[in-house]
Amino acid sequence: MSLAECEEKCLKNCSCTAYAIADVIENRGCLLWTGELLDVIGLMSHGQDLYLIKDGSFRT
Repeated sequence: MSLAECEEKCLKNCSCTAYAIADVIENRGCLLWTGELLDVIGLMSHGQDLYLIKDGSFRT
C-alpha cells in the first residue's frame, strides 16, 4: 500500500488520529491509530515516519 492510499484510508475514518507505513521484510502495510497514540516509540525508533491528523483537517 502506498503512503497516499494509507493517508486516504485514514482520512475516511473519523476516528483516525495518525497513520504510518510499516515496512516489514519487503512488505508494506498501513497502520492506523484511533484515539490515543500508543506504541509509537518502536515504530519511530526504527526510522519509520508517523503522520498526525490535526483535529478534523481534510476530512470529508
